[in-house]
Amino acid sequence: MQIRNHFVKKSLVKYVTEDYTIQQAREHLEKTGFRCVPILDKTETKFLGNVYEIDTYKYEGSLDDPVLNIADNQDAIIREEEPFFRVFFTIRKLPFLAVLDENDEFIGILTHSSVMDVAEDAFAVHTKGYAFTIGTFDFDHTLARLTTLVSKYTPIQSLITLHSKNFVRQIVFTIPETTDEKTVQKLRKALIDDDFKIVHEEKLS
Repeated sequence: MQIRNHFVKKSLVKYVTEDYTIQQAREHLEKTGFRCVPILDKTETKFLGNVYEIDTYKYEGSLDDPVLNIADNQDAIIREEEPFFRVFFTIRKLPFLAVLDENDEFIGILTHSSVMDVAEDAFAVHTKGYAFTIGTFDFDHTLARLTTLVSKYTPIQSLITLHSKNFVRQIVFTIPETTDEKTVQKLRKALIDDDFKIVHEEKLS
């Protein structure tokens, strides 16, 4: 999964440029309704940082000063071709990341909400079915054994691992809602018989 499949294209982004004053940036933010927008250079190709509406009010200098005086998050960038998992190490509390192409040119933004949508898909939040959480100490061997066993009974709809820095890890997998109760019971018994620890089980609806 790559960034290029999930970001908002530049043509849809309400950015400002470096020749904006702080007053103009404030008016732009108020007009568009965003609390933060990217700042691009005069050629509208290079990302120079973000401007937050609240900073236009906190600024103690002249509102005629350049918007770059209050630019923030200059390093809040990610490459179009980078794998999506890198986003989770970068975006954190930011509203979005600037997406750059191979020439370091600004081509759009990856929003925090888009990242959450992908995370929800990974957890199958909006998908009906059954979710099992397995606790394990021996992650490498467990994952192979687990997927082999589950696949004997039903397709695996999604799978994600949690607590990767801890000694005890958790593997969450979901199976389709079309799986009948008898098959679910057989799967549950097979997991227990094969010494898998079922930490949590839930029917998703």
